[in-house]
Amino acid sequence: MDYLLYNIRLVDVAQRQVRVEPWALVWDQDGIIRDSGPEQVVLLRYPRATRLDGKNSYVLPGLIDCHVHFSAAGHPSKWDDLTLSVPEMTARALVHAKRTLYAGITSVRDAGSPFGIGVGVRRAIEHGWHVGPHMRVAGTPFSITGGHADPANGFPPHIHWQGGAVVDSPDDARREARRQLRDGVDVLKFMASGGVMSTGDKSTERGLLVEEMAAAVAEAKNRGKKTMAHAQAQEGIENALKAGVDSIEHGFYLSDWAIEEMIKRDVTLVATLTAVQQIIDHGVESGIAPDSVEKAKVAQEAHQNSLLRAFRAGVRFAMGTDAGTPFNYHGDNAQEIRHLLDLGLNIWDALEAATIHGAELLDIPSGLIAPGYLADLILLPDNPIDHPPTLWTTSERRQVIKQGQLVKRLDSVDPVEPKEATV
Repeated sequence: MDYLLYNIRLVDVAQRQVRVEPWALVWDQDGIIRDSGPEQVVLLRYPRATRLDGKNSYVLPGLIDCHVHFSAAGHPSKWDDLTLSVPEMTARALVHAKRTLYAGITSVRDAGSPFGIGVGVRRAIEHGWHVGPHMRVAGTPFSITGGHADPANGFPPHIHWQGGAVVDSPDDARREARRQLRDGVDVLKFMASGGVMSTGDKSTERGLLVEEMAAAVAEAKNRGKKTMAHAQAQEGIENALKAGVDSIEHGFYLSDWAIEEMIKRDVTLVATLTAVQQIIDHGVESGIAPDSVEKAKVAQEAHQNSLLRAFRAGVRFAMGTDAGTPFNYHGDNAQEIRHLLDLGLNIWDALEAATIHGAELLDIPSGLIAPGYLADLILLPDNPIDHPPTLWTTSERRQVIKQGQLVKRLDSVDPVEPKEATV
């Protein structure tokens, strides 16, 4: 059975234009787009397709967030999560996945969670047990002892932690990579530098060494998987690039050499502007640790300048929010587009990062409205090119379609089948 969505205005991100003539799309029962074209032409081609009235909505590809943490809730301090059991954290992560999809984010990369939570959420969605976006999942991030993802940071040595991936040699990294790949991750994540929210390190400090990351990268490539690096410090960024990672996350202090290497090696930058901005906006008064607020303030200007320099030089960048960090809530992901616009990028550049480039990084056949791609779509009441806030403002008229299946409005609870025949 085919489904035909008509009475729409196509926001063509690939061609950077809004089709002013009435448009129509067709997808099959597997949610794969078969056709896209002027409404009258498509209606004649598919007379037996189940028709869905788009009610003059503007349609664009579903958005893609390449850096989220479904296991985290946006609390100002890690202390808020320490009383939760793994089942409780998993249940909460499923809620975050649903909320994210309902906001129009149809694909995500979960950038790290403990105890296999991300893999479990992805499998629940794939099996149809729960509603959520397409997912690519990292496991527990690799960290040096005392590094950004060492769970023992900030605690006395007599307290012992489970769930970390602390590695201090190439052999350690190789073993951990094999374990995570065995357990179902899609991507390996490395802490190549210190970070903002961690205790006891700085964003300007390097983390894992080149040879440690390279050992794990080789294991990922052997299994056809990708790698990503939390990399804020200049040395950490350069080490990650030398090790062969596929994406640089955050990229606070990009050197000219790093920018050139990213272009040469086709490495994607995922800047996560929202994470830093939310920490600064809410400040110490909200409960965020003073050290973390100060680190964010110190880094912000360099962070923004690095993104602009990389973008102007031709580095490919994809949208990522770091959702789950303080006050960076799941479902508010499109705020990253607002921050990109505030930085001076145009709306087409931001949408390309949030669709086409994200799909390329995640290796998901989405991000384009064209035959052969997944019917992952957002239907908006206003033209997002003329009125960008429609992307991050809730509306009863907003609709989301994931792989051909219509999801209810943001204020609704359960998914609706496309056979309802109206949008």
